[in-house]
Amino acid sequence: MTRPAARFWIMHIALAVALGAAAMSGMLDVPSHGTVPYVVAVISAAVLWGVWRAATGDWDSVEWIGERVVMLGLIGTNIGFIATFAGLGSAAADTSGAIAAVSAGMATSLYATLLGIAGSLWLQVVHRVVAR
Repeated sequence: MTRPAARFWIMHIALAVALGAAAMSGMLDVPSHGTVPYVVAVISAAVLWGVWRAATGDWDSVEWIGERVVMLGLIGTNIGFIATFAGLGSAAADTSGAIAAVSAGMATSLYATLLGIAGSLWLQVVHRVVAR
């Protein structure tokens, strides 16, 4: 096994262990309401695509995907804000409905931002450590 391949697998085994520990502690529980699952799925698929391209050694694609994952996170953030304000408008008379609309929209915004930044950072670290 070459040195870059060994670095790649060691980094991703460490990531898998960290994600497993976070999942067992409940830190990765994604709310199932609103648009959160869809946004999480799209951003996660883009990050996995980047990891796949890194495994094949296509470093130009890894760099490109890493830059675009942040943009997907920002799109998800805007979708969350739109959902928040749309829900507020339709539930203005109902306090509990307004709170539910705000929480669903903000959950989408925060998860999208977190995944976009974390995914981009991970792909950049893999690119810098493994490709060189």
